[in-house]
Amino acid sequence: MTNVPTRWSLAEIKLATMGFHRNRIVGEGASAVVYRGSVPSGGAVAVKRFDQSNRKAFTHNPFTTEFAAMAGCLKHKNLVQLQGWCCEGSELVLVYEFLANGSLDRLLHRNTDSSTFLSWSLRLKVVLGVASALTFLHEECQRQIIHRDVKSCNIMLDDEFNAKLGDFGLAEVYEHNCGSREATIPAGTIGYLAPEYVYCGIPTVKTDVYSFGVVVLEVATGKRPVDDDKTVLVDWVWDLWAQKKLLEAADSRLSGRFIVSEMERMLVVGLYCVHPNHEKRPTMKEAARILRGEAPLPVLPSTRPTVRIKSNLCKYSEDILNIGRDNSPNGDDAGWLTPKSHFSKA
Repeated sequence: MTNVPTRWSLAEIKLATMGFHRNRIVGEGASAVVYRGSVPSGGAVAVKRFDQSNRKAFTHNPFTTEFAAMAGCLKHKNLVQLQGWCCEGSELVLVYEFLANGSLDRLLHRNTDSSTFLSWSLRLKVVLGVASALTFLHEECQRQIIHRDVKSCNIMLDDEFNAKLGDFGLAEVYEHNCGSREATIPAGTIGYLAPEYVYCGIPTVKTDVYSFGVVVLEVATGKRPVDDDKTVLVDWVWDLWAQKKLLEAADSRLSGRFIVSEMERMLVVGLYCVHPNHEKRPTMKEAARILRGEAPLPVLPSTRPTVRIKSNLCKYSEDILNIGRDNSPNGDDAGWLTPKSHFSKA
């Protein structure tokens, strides 16, 4: 594999995918369809074909955004590797390495193959891999990249279950230490979005940290961010923490086959990352150090904190921020406003 993506012709793309045959589809999203492709050498690739018919529905071009982000961070082992691209006629295509074990979402929630059941050691490996990828994007890349759509279906696993973060169609790229950032229309997936981002539309590294925290809780518990019965995962785990029953959140399918201290650490780190006050969330580097046992566990509040959004974060936000005002007693949490967290029941 080369470190620089190569330009493919449309003829090569069609040959690899049997003319974009439906039988080759391995994934579909809002802006693109992913096909499994075969190259002459006998290897497999993932061919991401962007939907140009709906391009007016997006505030920016997902192909351009993703290509710019991926072309600038090719060498990290926990990012899906971009191998090529095609821009011919109306077709916009990106060619990636093919990852045999598919998405984390599939293995956690839709897997019926016992041979690919995620053991505890593999789950910890996956979480640490994603943490490494986000640390690189936030702090070590030439330009800071905020992913904006960290979720289990955008985390792919290779044949050795190494995690690789992909799908940069919503990413924002910034110069390090840039000044103020403009608000955008919040984008991403319900259940993974930080509350301040939902209300203010300003993506930061801490909004990615929140999404990562949801993934951590998802991996530890085996539950979706919003379950079929409308239970919000973040709220459910906070409630167990308040009841001093945190370990009851562990995925029952593991049948207790995990190291208790590691499970506790993962659940606590997940809650630390989804702290409603973005200022109290860790950086990705700090979260990774705690997960590896290189730093002590954080001290969390004894009960689920109120959702905190300072009014000076958003221009013209008075009406929005007054939704669900909390009447909690004065103290460290005074001066913050609380929207409903169970949005699916509203």
